[in-house]
Amino acid sequence: MGNMLATFAAILGGWFTLAAGLTLVPGITDSVLIPFPQNAMAENLPEDVSILRWDDGMAVLYSERPGYVAGLYKSGAVLVLPARKSGCIDLRKKAA
Repeated sequence: MGNMLATFAAILGGWFTLAAGLTLVPGITDSVLIPFPQNAMAENLPEDVSILRWDDGMAVLYSERPGYVAGLYKSGAVLVLPARKSGCIDLRKKAA
């Protein structure tokens, strides 16, 4: 049981590391998720970053400027992950 939990933790940690690293590559994603954001961070966001959703559990932010994720880390984000503007699962019907 311990080996299985350790393997799961390693896989999960690797996924978070890869996802967070990919957000630093300019042009990879225009919207990001910040888990458990500090409210003070909202006052220090770069000018070109828009807030799509903000609550105690997460913030979803958007910007078209390449390299904006580095500015989010400077503003106080601990972890920045790629996100979809419409959420993890997009249930809207696609236009034909």
